[in-house]
Amino acid sequence: MSIKAQALVTIDPTIRYQTFEGWGTSLSWWGNACGNWADTALKNDLLDKIFGQDGLELNIVRYNIGGGDNPDHNHMRPGAQIPGYETSRGQYDWSADAGQREMFLGAVSRGASITEAFLNSPPYWMTNSGCTSGSPGGFTNNLQDGATEDYAEYITEVIKYFRDSLGVTFTTVSPFNEPSSFAVWSEGGDQEGCYYTKDKQNEVITAVGRSLDSKGLSSEISAPEEMNINWAESTYLTYDETSQNYIKQLNTHVYYGSEREQLKVFAKHENKRLWMSEQTYGGSSIHNHDNIMLSMELADGVFIDLKDMQPHAWVYWQIVENEVNSGNFGLIHASFDEPGNFAITKGYYAFGQFTKFIRPGYTFIGSNVGNTGYYDNNVLAAYDDATRKAVFVVKNTDTVEQDYLFDLTKFANVGFINVYRTSPDEDMAQLADMFAPLGQLVTTVPPLSITTFVINDATLTNNRIINDSEIGSGLNQMNYAGDWDYVYDEGCWDYDRHYSSAADSYVTIQFYGTGFSIVGSKANDLGIFAVSVDNGNETNVDCYSADRVDRLTLYEESGLQRGQHTIKIRVTGTKNVQSSDTTVYVDMVSVRD
Repeated sequence: MSIKAQALVTIDPTIRYQTFEGWGTSLSWWGNACGNWADTALKNDLLDKIFGQDGLELNIVRYNIGGGDNPDHNHMRPGAQIPGYETSRGQYDWSADAGQREMFLGAVSRGASITEAFLNSPPYWMTNSGCTSGSPGGFTNNLQDGATEDYAEYITEVIKYFRDSLGVTFTTVSPFNEPSSFAVWSEGGDQEGCYYTKDKQNEVITAVGRSLDSKGLSSEISAPEEMNINWAESTYLTYDETSQNYIKQLNTHVYYGSEREQLKVFAKHENKRLWMSEQTYGGSSIHNHDNIMLSMELADGVFIDLKDMQPHAWVYWQIVENEVNSGNFGLIHASFDEPGNFAITKGYYAFGQFTKFIRPGYTFIGSNVGNTGYYDNNVLAAYDDATRKAVFVVKNTDTVEQDYLFDLTKFANVGFINVYRTSPDEDMAQLADMFAPLGQLVTTVPPLSITTFVINDATLTNNRIINDSEIGSGLNQMNYAGDWDYVYDEGCWDYDRHYSSAADSYVTIQFYGTGFSIVGSKANDLGIFAVSVDNGNETNVDCYSADRVDRLTLYEESGLQRGQHTIKIRVTGTKNVQSSDTTVYVDMVSVRD
């Protein structure tokens, strides 16, 4: 009798990657098409399927601020002619785009708490061609010279209207879409688009940033929104310092290019959030609602992006596509021209294998081959410190089954494991619970399937690390305030550190647990920082040493009641009399469960 070879994978919560903001979709162009359906119940059902608790539970929605094409033109695909709000300079029609706006507000009311506004083109009367689909041939800037300030005014007036009149503050705004795509956005095309030279992109970003500031709008700028991963860094580097400072989030599409890891490193170096803001699947598939191969294509894409590029969000293009003449794009199919019922595809359930279980605030963790440092390309794992919930998703795009042995011994407690699967015969079906005796789960994954395993009570056996480059205001992130710089440093944890000598600059870290250690450096040019927990009394920590020593435990605290706590590390601006400087390093914090 032969014994099947088992793939050994260690799920390791001590290896930490990005903390996730969530999953989303753009409203182009289905929000416009479906939002104008007369059947309110049908629209609500559609929104529930996408954003509701019984649906995919997407928490990110991208709203397309339309340019509004010349009313004499009629060349856009169904749904793609998005009405603009500014019909001529200074003249606004706030009743425009009612359909997409209704779907946007419906998404927000269902829990889409992260919102992004984006534009594909300026209004037609600001363009050189008089057409929002692009310039003649797509070879030149289509934003008129001298119209940059008008364009920035338009963008920020719409954002201000949404804040003041609709009660929604956009988290971010992206002022252009695939701007360097030469000869793609041309006059008479079937969707809005605009080519911008690099200097024009820079000009627009600065103008939008200044306009946001002048109106007291808190929305941050995301860019450059290129269609090619490889272009994101090079485009960003053409911008001047003013524009780079206005950009808080790097957005990239992943239709072309392969430099995911390079972009991850670059975003980290620039202290920018990184989003995968647009991708879609199905163009190579025959129109078929039950096509499992689309699910496999989707799973492959999600895996390679989240593992190699490590974005903080993953956003589908338009999750609803036209039932007619759209190949197999989209995860829900509906008729844009003739309102009626919509169809749920196999890809919808495949996406749900991720979105329903890896939730906002989860941190991606190690899923290593055996106990090596190399991750398994077919296993994606995440952990939530607040709920002690661990999730790992296994894809099998092969036509033969695969046996696995999952090592779960990094968790002190593993109870029953919930299992969900999408396959040719299953649609996010909940299977019988599994059990992992002695922390070992043996299972067989069928061909052409996506299986999600959920451990509802996964107490950790080891400390977890929050590195200085995990930037944000959520759990297990470093939230910097004041004047901080960032540098590559081989002596520090993960080869990087933040540092500051500006008195009263500080960083706060929220975590769930019972204790923590602050790990950093001592040297003859380092000063004193003050640490406090939950707004309690401060304790000063002197980082002076005659010789530099890295990765030292500088401060630790234990015995806290398990729950959410906040650490504050403040630069005092003072130093030991023997030290030559007041600079403070922030390297990493180790948290105990």
